Amino acid sequence: MIKRKINIVITGFTLVILFSSITFTSAASSVKLDLAFTNLADPGDDHYEGWLIVDGSPVSTGKFSLDTAGNIVDLTGGPISSFDFNTNLDSATTFVLTLEPNGDDDAVPSNVKLIAGDLNADKTSATLMHNIGADFTTISGSYILATPTNGADTDENSGIWFLDPTGTKVVAGLSLPDLTGTDWVYEGWVVIDGVAVTTGTFDMVSQIDDNDPYSGTEAGPPFPGEDFLVNAPTSLTFPTDIAGMTAVVSVEPRMDNSAAPFQFKPLIGSISSTAVDHTLYDMGDMSSTLPTGTVTLTVDDSDDDSLPGFLAIEVLIGFSAVILSYKMMRRRN
Repeated sequence: MIKRKINIVITGFTLVILFSSITFTSAASSVKLDLAFTNLADPGDDHYEGWLIVDGSPVSTGKFSLDTAGNIVDLTGGPISSFDFNTNLDSATTFVLTLEPNGDDDAVPSNVKLIAGDLNADKTSATLMHNIGADFTTISGSYILATPTNGADTDENSGIWFLDPTGTKVVAGLSLPDLTGTDWVYEGWVVIDGVAVTTGTFDMVSQIDDNDPYSGTEAGPPFPGEDFLVNAPTSLTFPTDIAGMTAVVSVEPRMDNSAAPFQFKPLIGSISSTAVDHTLYDMGDMSSTLPTGTVTLTVDDSDDDSLPGFLAIEVLIGFSAVILSYKMMRRRN
């Protein structure tokens, strides 16, 4: 009889041990996310959305905008101190910030992924850098004023070409990484009397850009650039003199159709008010102004008090197993 009781107890506690070996974890935890940015621009009519990549899939951390002071606000302009959402943080790998169009309400990130960063080993933070997919640590730019597409040596200060004619042969005036195959493209601009006028988009610095709406009828050089001779935008008159204006090379989302430069502007040059044609002028490296940011993640541990409940369940299971074993033994007898 004693031996049977011992067997009953052993059986019961064996079941307790088996159930105790099961790890009870919640698939999702309550997570608090804090964001901080440098050089991130007001998105205008669009808005930003954060995403955590969890098990390879995007999980939205919330939509937001920026006010004129750069503070994070909701889509109605109200302040946001932090974002709260549920996810399995242990399976999270990367944070991505996207620019979403006005009215967007889907659960899919847009192709305009501005900045991103991998989470640290503790899943508590990430440093965010531009997500262009190219190295901008050593870039440079130069240009000349000229109007080769009018076939005459006139109005030479009414055009800009990103080339360098000072050597034995004409070479590219820009030193920028190739953006072929990315979601991004370069676009040249001249800000003329406050109006940003495009010179066209391009992937590589040694190729013709895709735009020449203002040029003359003659062929231009095989480099990015534009003559401002015809079809002037409203409020401007072509030909003009772009001395004293500003030259810009921006990085644009490939699907962008905005008439203004995007917030990524790695090269900017103030054209001298005394600039003369066919003279090489340098642009400033503005890559340090590309947006960056930090993400801080905190898990809400308030649900940890559920652990004693699991222990109580295990004890109940153990006693139930003892009773069940005892009844089975009595039936055998």
